[in-house]
Amino acid sequence: MINLDSEDYDTITTGAAGACLQFHRLPLERQPAPEGVWRSVCFEGGLGGHSGVDINKHRCSATVAVRKLLAALREESHFEVASVNVGEANASIASSAEIVLCMAAKHVAALEQLVEQINAWLHETFGLSDPGMHCIIRPCEAQQTVINAESVEALLRALEQVPQGVVKMSDKMQHTVETSNNVGRIVTEADHFFVSTHTRSFIDSVMERLSRDIASIFAASGATSETVMSAPAWQEDQHSDFLRLTSDTFFDVLGWRPRMVAMHFVLEAGFFVEHYPGIQIASIGPRIVEPHSTSERVELSTIEDIWKVLIELLRRLA
Repeated sequence: MINLDSEDYDTITTGAAGACLQFHRLPLERQPAPEGVWRSVCFEGGLGGHSGVDINKHRCSATVAVRKLLAALREESHFEVASVNVGEANASIASSAEIVLCMAAKHVAALEQLVEQINAWLHETFGLSDPGMHCIIRPCEAQQTVINAESVEALLRALEQVPQGVVKMSDKMQHTVETSNNVGRIVTEADHFFVSTHTRSFIDSVMERLSRDIASIFAASGATSETVMSAPAWQEDQHSDFLRLTSDTFFDVLGWRPRMVAMHFVLEAGFFVEHYPGIQIASIGPRIVEPHSTSERVELSTIEDIWKVLIELLRRLA
């Protein structure tokens, strides 16, 4: 089997983590909005990225930033939360977020001071790895309702317990993440918070256990959880005849040999391994930069090279 979903041009991907995508729906209650001024607190400028490949690069997930801000707001009774929205896609590290707040005019200065503290924390914690992430306040339109404090607290309680980022590095594969979890999106709906989590691991039993733990955390706050996708991990024998043939084809066509690595992203190949034991798989592809991010792009020249390799590999297999 030839899989064309690899994102590293100079690589034959020989294994991929399993993954479990879950949607959680946490009920919320609304109440009439009080009189006051309205502000939108936004996190912007984050690098985001692929929640598998980039998860160990110490980028600032907007989920972590929102969790920090909500925890700070919890210490104050001056602010009413109308909505919390985080992230761009389920498989991405969130690069942006917005929290809409209502407060008395006299408390705007306190919010400004709090945002200054958040920005100082962002600079101290992510200044080298994600320097563009920052927090900003903007005036916004008034809303008719706000979310009651208990509902916001339930969301924060869940976010404080659900892991974000690397859970464990691999003992067998150097510099490779074994297990991770990413909170990709948080969306405020009419009567619930929608939260997506993407759990990955090279060990299926670990992935399944962590996914159950995450669902239990949300259940403790009254949420329901749904497994949308569950894909098994996959690991190829790097000394197989097929991988040797693929490597030789790269060398003969392009003049260099690709490296062979297992990656912490999800490839559908795991499903084929389940259904066809003994199948040999090589995953190749053009160079994709910042996959699953708002700046995703492909290096065009590598498409033609991979096409040449593919055609020659098919010819040799025939």
